[in-house]
Amino acid sequence: MFTSPDGTRAVWVRGWDYDAYLYDLTEPPAFPAKWLEWNVRDVGFWMDENTGQLLDIELRRYDDESSWFDPDGNPIGPDSATPADMKTIAPQLQQTHLQLDGFTAEGLGGMLR
Repeated sequence: MFTSPDGTRAVWVRGWDYDAYLYDLTEPPAFPAKWLEWNVRDVGFWMDENTGQLLDIELRRYDDESSWFDPDGNPIGPDSATPADMKTIAPQLQQTHLQLDGFTAEGLGGMLR
């Protein structure tokens, strides 16, 4: 069990898959226990030096990569796009994929349909 320095959160890594679960230690808890990630070997809590408030949770995995979460267990970073984000990003990605080396789908005779 890894506990944040401010005592508000704990991450319990358990099981043969090294699953990490986040617990809110405040009373009453703001949320129930939440699964965050698997293959976790270590946990880091990033604190605000001025206020002592928890900012981020870093889960270091056995593949030498890290996953980041906010204090409520929401993912942070490039893998954390929400459906609303994807509605904004998807048209841009579609346009990019349709313009291959300066050719458009229409210019290729509709081969990209």
